[in-house]
Amino acid sequence: MRSVTWRKTGKALRGGMLALALAAAFALLAGCASRLRSETVVIPDAASAASTDGIDTTFEVRSIFKVSFGERTLGYPLGWAAGGRLIGYANDTERGFVSLATPYRDPAVLSDPYIIPLGVSPDGLLLLGLAKDADAKGSAYKLKLLAADDGRDVAAIPYAALKWRKYPFTWSDNSRYLAYSVREPEASADRIEVYDAKTGGTASYEWTADTSSSAAIVSVKLSNDSAKALIVYKDDEKSQDGQLREGRSYVMLAERAGGAFESRYSHPLSGAGSADWVNDSQIVFAGADDTLFGYDARNGALTVLAEGTGLFSLSADKQTIAFSRGDDTVVAGRLQGNNVLNEAVVYQGIVPMLLAWSPDGDRLLLEGTKPPYAQERAVPAPAEDTDGRYASFVLQFR
Repeated sequence: MRSVTWRKTGKALRGGMLALALAAAFALLAGCASRLRSETVVIPDAASAASTDGIDTTFEVRSIFKVSFGERTLGYPLGWAAGGRLIGYANDTERGFVSLATPYRDPAVLSDPYIIPLGVSPDGLLLLGLAKDADAKGSAYKLKLLAADDGRDVAAIPYAALKWRKYPFTWSDNSRYLAYSVREPEASADRIEVYDAKTGGTASYEWTADTSSSAAIVSVKLSNDSAKALIVYKDDEKSQDGQLREGRSYVMLAERAGGAFESRYSHPLSGAGSADWVNDSQIVFAGADDTLFGYDARNGALTVLAEGTGLFSLSADKQTIAFSRGDDTVVAGRLQGNNVLNEAVVYQGIVPMLLAWSPDGDRLLLEGTKPPYAQERAVPAPAEDTDGRYASFVLQFR
């Protein structure tokens, strides 16, 4: 899902007609950091930023922008388009997809309000939305691809009954394959549906794994060669007395074999449920013990990359990583081999629910809410955010 990087339940779909998608949504998609020298230029309404007097300027924050969708209008960012523009949606009756250029305060309308915005492709060229199918009877819907520059229709994706589907829809890193899960009535397991944006073709695959019948896919992201799938799923667990308890999240690396994706590796995930591809053979994920792991399918090696982490996001070139540490701290670092280097605190004062790098890697989108102890700490925040609503910021690096 940015990566797509995955966010909490329903963060990409809110309000009015968007509640339809929210009901089906389950999204995806923190120690000690090195100190950095920062000359931060705070754009109006920005919250707090990390600024120290160390010598490491690898991740020096130049500007912080508070994202606004208009006075008294709630809106939520979905991801990045070309040229440093943000794509989001405004929760009103007149706009669907919107685009925000620097300083991210005056949204331009890209689509009508009758399309439910679902996301942006990693290359920032395509928008994915859900719209009612005017050519079909009853409450039928269709998936639509729109151009991110002007909102024009690009393609329609075959899509069956909405009640059978689960969110989110997730792009491969090369923006070619769109994948999502299916649970048809009376079926004992989910299936994986794939749309190929290059050919316009679709395919359906079984999901073969050693899971219970209640296991449900939260998200599925194909590798760039489409031979493997990175699956986040939830499955019930039995306590020692044999009673079922709340489902735990897992990450699974599955490989395509004929008409099925078969499990090759799985590991418990943290509550944030973060997992992503580094390349077609390596993945990164946040384990249940808040440890950031790297796994290489070629030799089965599991490596600890960082401790005390949660939600994370990889840049498009897979060389930079941002992750949460503790309740309200965001750290950035260089991903090199089996190490995270030049760690630096880049933001404090918000509990991140979404982290997403711009395609060129020089900006980081941060969305979240104030920590519960904000009243006990001197953490500056815009007056409009004192009610605890979500807030979005763009960090621009030098």
